[in-house]
Amino acid sequence: MSVFRIFAFIVLISTLMADTAWSQADSWQALADLKTDSPIVIYLKNGGRMYQRFISYTPDRLVTDAGEVWKKDISAVSLYRPERLWDGTLRGGAIGVGMTIPVASSSDGGGAAGVGVVAFLAGAGLGALFDAGVGKPDRPLFVDTPGKQPSLRNWTMRLPHEQLAGWLKGQPVQLMLRDGTYVRGKVLNGTETSLDMEVQESSRQKLQGNASVETAEVATVIFRQKLGGSTVAAATGGAISGFWAGALAALGASDNANEGPAIAVAAVGGALGGLSLAAAGISHMNTREITLVVE
Repeated sequence: MSVFRIFAFIVLISTLMADTAWSQADSWQALADLKTDSPIVIYLKNGGRMYQRFISYTPDRLVTDAGEVWKKDISAVSLYRPERLWDGTLRGGAIGVGMTIPVASSSDGGGAAGVGVVAFLAGAGLGALFDAGVGKPDRPLFVDTPGKQPSLRNWTMRLPHEQLAGWLKGQPVQLMLRDGTYVRGKVLNGTETSLDMEVQESSRQKLQGNASVETAEVATVIFRQKLGGSTVAAATGGAISGFWAGALAALGASDNANEGPAIAVAAVGGALGGLSLAAAGISHMNTREITLVVE
């Protein structure tokens, strides 16, 4: 079975299952547990996003410090969690000190204190880098979803086809059309009725290169949304950690104090490995996969 048919089968079955679950109670009632003045993010059906303070809610609207927003215009409401570098810095410093306790215990008072200070500063620096590298996703409270509970990094939402362009402009996407056609590419521009795409792959031979797709034809869309964080910071922290891990491993395995080249090679290899792993892992952690079930 081709990749196109497998994808089409999964998406169509998921859509049918979702249709039967639309009648279930949604998560709007979760707002009852939200404290007044809590920072929230409101995702609108037209693709807009608002950072506001929660005041109250009713069955058909949300009241914030900036005014009222109708539920029918909202795709999701989430609790905003600001980035805080200090907690990662402190955790990293504590880990650094903990790892040097065996060394410090065999030193005199002054030497132990010096080792502890250096270990804390080194660990704090790495902790700050990793904390800056990892985005802190907002926690979903309400998502207008067909019977599926959202997680931090996976949301499924219903959306009128006229609102697709507001979500997808500039985004690499995967589309499943209502006739079973699979399309992968980048949305360059769009209106309420059509999406202008740079098509990279399609199960319909005529749909290649720069093409226009009618929004009314779209059944399901999958794309990734960046949550924050810095890939550079995470990769730098991974490279530093890998460098020292490689160097220490080679030093521990060596019985010859003059085997500097072997230690250097291990350190460089560890740095490259740490950089690659951190960069690859952070790209996954710092994105949210969104599935739009199009009405």
